[in-house]
Amino acid sequence: VWVVVLALVAVAYARPRALPDGNLILGYAHICQPRVLEDAIAGVNVINWFSINLGMDNATGSPQIQSGPLNLTCVAEMVQLLQVLNLSTTHIITIGGWDAPHPLPIRSGTDWWAIFDDWNTNIIARPDLGFDGFDGIDWDLEGNNDPASPWNTLSTATLDIMGTMSQAAKRAGYIVTMVPPQSYFDSTTSLFSQSLLFGYPEYHPTFEYHGYNGYALVYSKYQYADDARTVPTFDLVDVQLYESWSRASFYVDDLGLAFPSYMVTLVEQMVRGWYVDFASVPAVAWPSQNVSVPLKSIVIGFSFGSPDGSGKSFFTWPESVARAWSVFPTGQTPRGTMFWNMNKDGIPANGTDTPCYLAAGFNSFLKVRPVPTDDD
Repeated sequence: VWVVVLALVAVAYARPRALPDGNLILGYAHICQPRVLEDAIAGVNVINWFSINLGMDNATGSPQIQSGPLNLTCVAEMVQLLQVLNLSTTHIITIGGWDAPHPLPIRSGTDWWAIFDDWNTNIIARPDLGFDGFDGIDWDLEGNNDPASPWNTLSTATLDIMGTMSQAAKRAGYIVTMVPPQSYFDSTTSLFSQSLLFGYPEYHPTFEYHGYNGYALVYSKYQYADDARTVPTFDLVDVQLYESWSRASFYVDDLGLAFPSYMVTLVEQMVRGWYVDFASVPAVAWPSQNVSVPLKSIVIGFSFGSPDGSGKSFFTWPESVARAWSVFPTGQTPRGTMFWNMNKDGIPANGTDTPCYLAAGFNSFLKVRPVPTDDD
């Protein structure tokens, strides 16, 4: 089917580096396959392709964009096919992931942006397929299963690379997003640390892979891309409620707070802002202050839960998210939803035998794409 449709296209398309207007449904994809196309048709209008690392060519010692197993030709063909179908879709490449290496501090963030831009423009772009490279970058630097790993710390160099590379990307007209696990961007606490090895004393304390507002530092310190502080650096903050034994899981699953009430409270906290004690860590050279995120930049992240139904990864059905959306005050809903990941959409969720379709489920109330009727 792909080949037939692609053969009909004889012109290259130039896509703006912009998010679609209105509501957003973000989906992560680590494999380029028909399921991704089906989800884009069903509702996803921002695809976060997963992933790259900022590393080094061991043979030469030169900085290198390391793209892993993702089939980038397939990505370009997918971009073109979505254009043919007239489905407005933004394509972003994610940096990092759990267990992934953090950027090597062999170049500044500004230099890393120039290296990425060259890779994106001259290696990844496929003008013959209408693909002019990725529309932006998404930060997903997290921890590592090995407690001794240096990647269980957001080093000062890493934080600076994240911030200055993001500013350079925004000045170049690209989209910049971040997808922090909930503890890395936690509106319920003023605590700050660069370590990602904390447990919650009140909730599964033996799980010691939480952070304390590390991404909040990046968002606050590098919030604007220009000296006049008029151009926000970060377009979206996608909070992972599905972080293992997260705050969401504690409040909803352990304390029994209804999810719609919890989500309204969470979004209100993020918009109102919360105080973070950055100055408690002098190395980051940033004063303690309030951090707040505008509604248009808030995206709430979900997953298919834990395969064993243990509750380790927070899960709620899309119908519950729809109810949450319905109780927000008029004009006070966040920008959209996100989920990990598109390649799993339709699997039995959270240890049940019931298939879960997050793309279509979110689209049923966000209405990013036309909602099918019984006659379709």
